Amino acid sequence: MAEKKLEGTFCLDGLIEGPVFSGDDEQIIRQFINEARKNGITFHLSIDGGRFSILPGTEPVKLPAPAVSADSIIIDCVDKWLGNYSPSESNRLMSTLRSVEYLPNLEKQTLYGIGPAGKTTVEQRTVDADTVAPVPPPDRKVIIKTAAMALFAFCVIIAISTIFIPYRSIFGRLWQSVRPYRAEELIFDAHLYADFFNVDKAEFDKETQLIKITCTTLNDFPRTDEQLHNAWKNTEGSLLARLALESLARGYVLCEFFDSENKFIAHRQCRLIRDPEDNDKFSILIPYDRLINRVKFK
Repeated sequence: MAEKKLEGTFCLDGLIEGPVFSGDDEQIIRQFINEARKNGITFHLSIDGGRFSILPGTEPVKLPAPAVSADSIIIDCVDKWLGNYSPSESNRLMSTLRSVEYLPNLEKQTLYGIGPAGKTTVEQRTVDADTVAPVPPPDRKVIIKTAAMALFAFCVIIAISTIFIPYRSIFGRLWQSVRPYRAEELIFDAHLYADFFNVDKAEFDKETQLIKITCTTLNDFPRTDEQLHNAWKNTEGSLLARLALESLARGYVLCEFFDSENKFIAHRQCRLIRDPEDNDKFSILIPYDRLINRVKFK
């Protein structure tokens, strides 16, 4: 069974050929091809041995909205191009260009020749054909209704999937990974060391590409073995207090990192770096990680 042709489209066949009269001819022909392309018509140029051939693409072309018919578009393009040649030159051009335009249950066949006056000549006939009307554009109400149904279905799917997929956590972490990061907004939990030092500030250290936490020691911070021994006796057997003193004695503290939802990320043993210019200050370096929102010293 023959395939039905789509109404409102047309096909081209044949060619236009002739001699190349001057060095400007190729540019003139390409201008004609570009003009035709604006109407959806594709032509291909071939130049060989001082002669040129213009061959059309054979794929169906949809008739542009402003156009009355396919032949009106083609005649207009060809006539503008032929205007670049003198009568004697146009008489040496030959055309076998053909178009078939599909109308409701009809096809209009047109042959385009080149007349002696440098104008396009036309021979036409119309025959019965098995055609199909193009699908009409969807009604606006139908579009809105379809979009509303799709949105409703999407919302239902999202609602059901929230049972299995932690969207809030996923988008929360995504936001943390792209939001503007300010190290000075980090939260610190150093209550185990409240008697020994205060956390002053946190800032990005360009030299190490890490976060630098600056701390100030308090009067009870053990600087000598005797002070450490006395502080140990004052712990009254508290395991946590003794572990804190042991960390200070070794010069390292354990840092635990949490995100904005207070979920544990990682931990790291960090060294206390004394300030050579101020004996009452030291710093701690932690990783530069956008997910870190809170730091707990243990």
